Amino acid sequence: MRRRSFLPILLLLVGLLLPVVLACADDNEAGPVETPAAAWTALTPPRIWKVGPEETPAATPAPTLAPTLPSETSVETDRAALVALYNATDGPNWPESHWGGAPNRNWLTDQPLGEWHGVTTDANGRVTELDLTNVELRGNIPPEIGNLSELRRLGLWGPTLTGPIPPELGNLSRLTELILVKTNLSGPIPPELGNLSNLTVLMLAGGRRTPPLPGDVDDIVAWRLENREYPGDGLSNGLSGPIPPELGNLSRLTELNLQDNYLTGSIPAELGNLSNLTELRLSENSLTGAVPAELGRLANLESLELGYNYLTGPLPAELGNLSNLVVWYSYNPGLCRPAALADWSGAIKDSYGPACPPAAAPEPPSTAAAGETDRMALMALYNAAGGPQWRFSRNWRTDNPLESWHGVSTDAAGRVTALALSDNNLRGTVPPELGDLAHLETLYLFRNELTGQLPAGLATQTRLRQLSFANNDGLCAPRSWADWLDSSENFYGPLCLEQTPGLRGDRAALVALYNATNGPEWTASRHWLSNRPLGEWYGVVTDDNGRVIRLELTVHIHHRLTGNNLTGELPPELGNLSELVTLDLRWSSLAGEIPPELGQLSNLAFLFLAHNNLSGSIPPELGRLSNLAALELAGNNLSGPIPPELGNLHGLDYIELNSNQLTGQLPPSFTNIPNLGRLAFDENAGLCAPAALQVWLGGVEVVHGPLC
Repeated sequence: MRRRSFLPILLLLVGLLLPVVLACADDNEAGPVETPAAAWTALTPPRIWKVGPEETPAATPAPTLAPTLPSETSVETDRAALVALYNATDGPNWPESHWGGAPNRNWLTDQPLGEWHGVTTDANGRVTELDLTNVELRGNIPPEIGNLSELRRLGLWGPTLTGPIPPELGNLSRLTELILVKTNLSGPIPPELGNLSNLTVLMLAGGRRTPPLPGDVDDIVAWRLENREYPGDGLSNGLSGPIPPELGNLSRLTELNLQDNYLTGSIPAELGNLSNLTELRLSENSLTGAVPAELGRLANLESLELGYNYLTGPLPAELGNLSNLVVWYSYNPGLCRPAALADWSGAIKDSYGPACPPAAAPEPPSTAAAGETDRMALMALYNAAGGPQWRFSRNWRTDNPLESWHGVSTDAAGRVTALALSDNNLRGTVPPELGDLAHLETLYLFRNELTGQLPAGLATQTRLRQLSFANNDGLCAPRSWADWLDSSENFYGPLCLEQTPGLRGDRAALVALYNATNGPEWTASRHWLSNRPLGEWYGVVTDDNGRVIRLELTVHIHHRLTGNNLTGELPPELGNLSELVTLDLRWSSLAGEIPPELGQLSNLAFLFLAHNNLSGSIPPELGRLSNLAALELAGNNLSGPIPPELGNLHGLDYIELNSNQLTGQLPPSFTNIPNLGRLAFDENAGLCAPAALQVWLGGVEVVHGPLC
């Protein structure tokens, strides 16, 4: 039997398939084919809610489709994204900071990406963390950042980082932390951020002045133009528009911080779906409307900040379900705590805000005479407080209804209920006629140049329950108002003939520090130089008598301790803080000598001045600090010998003098410190320990430094 040959058949198959194989090879060489957006949509599984029998979550918006990712990402696409960021933010001129090291170290080199400053990679070389919170970026965030498909953490900052938040960030499906702080970013929050299903921290916080009331559109525009360059009193963003309800999709979120922006509209009910949320910070925006009852479902919530908005109505009774809460809702015209939440307010950790007034009996309609009295009272204020020079005075001195006058709100009968004239260039005095506003509930006069006393009638003839008159040129409340002011957490401003000599001395010392160390440029300076109690100034802690006991001007950014950008020299007035226990000014750019007046701080236990540019010798007066337990002076330019007076610090637990220009030998008096646990004096200009101290050094648990 003849055997059949398959060779012709094989040749035929090769001839048919070879063109197809070559065409595929050409396509691969031309690069990957991008998947159309429609294809991504088709591949996205639908979200399924499991609804229980007792409650239904707020309807969650469908995920917003972000601009399409490349069909394949790699180390090279990661590198391209970082190069785009470098070019878009003026990378060659990234300024050096007090964190040390070149901020653009290894960027745009052939070094592995993990060697680039601020970049962390996994075992495959893919970027997993991009933390440039210690680099002042200048420019825009490029959309290519959305191509870092393995990114887990993203942190950026810079007062000159501008433009919108790219919606492409919604592509970062593995992202767990997104932190954009102290920037000048503007525009809306992209709804695409609601696609970040693994996100646990979303921080877009900022700091600014309070704008005019909503509705005064022309005034708001003028205000924003005027305050565009205002340094703020803390972190500073400029995001605007509503809070996207899509953020309610972020089911793993534990911290949502949107405070200190220009956000408008109502609080989305969808935020009540964030069952893992522990912190919700929405203060200092322009939010309006009622607080949604759905927030009462946030069983893990520990902090709720709503202050300085334009929210109205009583707090929802559903908040009574939250037992482990600190809530702040002051400075909202009309927002108050209903009687039903009175017991809850006393039981939770803390509550800052007014109670709703008891329901009043119906009143007869206001007469024309009463309305005229209100008009005359406002005209008296206009004339006494330099009305023609006010920044905003729309419709004042006209026959238009009072509710159309800038900053004036009225009830249905036309009686004045609120007067908001903060930061409006009022100069002069507050006339007694203002006490004739019998229906007045809210009065904001802070940040002006008013003088004298507030009229007594405001306390006796009105319904006032929210009052702020801090930051004026001497405006104060009569001493007889002390109990009345203390009866509410919504009265802010100084009493006349204010305070004891000790309190005045503490305030003067802090003001001297602010002025001497370029306070307006600090990273965080909330309430400094205001008439708020000193304990509300950033970094200041006071005792029950209002005296300063802790001054800690460091900042935690992205869970990292950093400095607060203090520059200049320490003022001698710090020595007047006689009750001070802790002074922490580490990681800044302080220069000059350590004031010997610090030796007057007899209660001081912790003195931390490390990692600055301090120079000169260590003052021997520090040896008077008999209660000192810790002394950190490392990382400065201190010179000369160690003063033997430091041996008088018998309670010292540790001392760090390393990385300076100190010389000589450790003084023998150090043997008088019996329980020292840590001593560091290495990396100096010849400082060493003499042989006579070797036995004593053997009893110190940790020692870093050479023997002579």
